[in-house]
Amino acid sequence: NRTILERQLVPCGIAVTLCRSGREALTALETGAFDVVITDHNMPEMDGLQLAEAVRAKGNPVPLMLLSSSPATAREGNGATHLAAILQKPILRAELYRHLQTISGEVDDVP
Repeated sequence: NRTILERQLVPCGIAVTLCRSGREALTALETGAFDVVITDHNMPEMDGLQLAEAVRAKGNPVPLMLLSSSPATAREGNGATHLAAILQKPILRAELYRHLQTISGEVDDVP
């Protein structure tokens, strides 16, 4: 999933940092500035909702987008209030760009 997202975003000039886990993402957020975090709902050790809670607990205001096979379940979970968007997987590139544009206002239309 990480590689698919990278292949969708990089051709449009979007810098991407891939992380293998929520813990790795938290470390990346401590050492760098990011415009948005796109995370998966189901991850080992720390799911996307737990990651959202951890990011906010550290006081980081970065917008968070969650990709989920079950958006209804995600909306009911702890941490859902910290999310800018919950998107159904598999996500279409146009929909992903639309949500990114809503968050940042800087993403060009899909080529």
